[in-house]
Amino acid sequence: MPKQIKPLNDVQIANAKPGAKPKTLFDGGGLYLEVTPAGGKLWRLKYRFNGAARLLALGKYPDVSLRDARERRENARKLLTNGADPGKEKKALKAAEAARATNTFRRVAESWCAIWRHGVAEDTANRIWSNLERNVFPIIGDALIDEIKPKAIMDVLRTMEARGVTDSVRKARSAISMITRYAVQNDLTEYDPAPSTKGGIQPYKVKHMPALLSPEAVADYLRRLDAYQGRYETHAALNLLPLLFVRPGELRKMRWAELDLEKAEWKYFVTKTK
Repeated sequence: MPKQIKPLNDVQIANAKPGAKPKTLFDGGGLYLEVTPAGGKLWRLKYRFNGAARLLALGKYPDVSLRDARERRENARKLLTNGADPGKEKKALKAAEAARATNTFRRVAESWCAIWRHGVAEDTANRIWSNLERNVFPIIGDALIDEIKPKAIMDVLRTMEARGVTDSVRKARSAISMITRYAVQNDLTEYDPAPSTKGGIQPYKVKHMPALLSPEAVADYLRRLDAYQGRYETHAALNLLPLLFVRPGELRKMRWAELDLEKAEWKYFVTKTK
């Protein structure tokens, strides 16, 4: 007849003292408490799977109480009844949790950008990434992608509004949405929270910059240019713009290889309009 094991109680566990060798206090059903020589109290579960003996660590007392340990024992029994090995299930769960912990917003954004940037102009990709680094990552970059809610995104957008960078708010929200949709497509989160923030920020007011069409306006511009005391490169660029009639972005990309100073020629490729 198998030996009857009397279940443990909290008093026994609290009063268990360490010895020169590990002590074992059984609770029944394969569950026992191991008292180490250093004074640690560790819950263990003996079980068999496919005929082989197994041992499962259930946690440390008092972090895991007697009641918790018994509940974990019952959960392990249910897995065994369904033909699963509790030890393997625990390892799989730990691996999944470790993988999830690496899925921060910034890490997912890096994966997304590595793919997305191949389909857009380099300037566009750099501008969007710079916006993320300046305004988004400092607030939600370390947050787990599947824990980001609309409120967290609103914190980003309102912080940008408070700093006066309203022209970049819509672009930041668009980039966040693209990243979270990428996460949904790769089973890293359940949904894209960005659309829920629509209407929560101030509408962007476009500031029109009309061309200078009258001689008086051009003359005023040239007088202001003569009085400009900023960087030499900026002053030179402002002097070239009214002579070359190109976009500022095209002028900034001027290369020496494109210039023929003897012929006074600049040959370049227009990229924005293909």
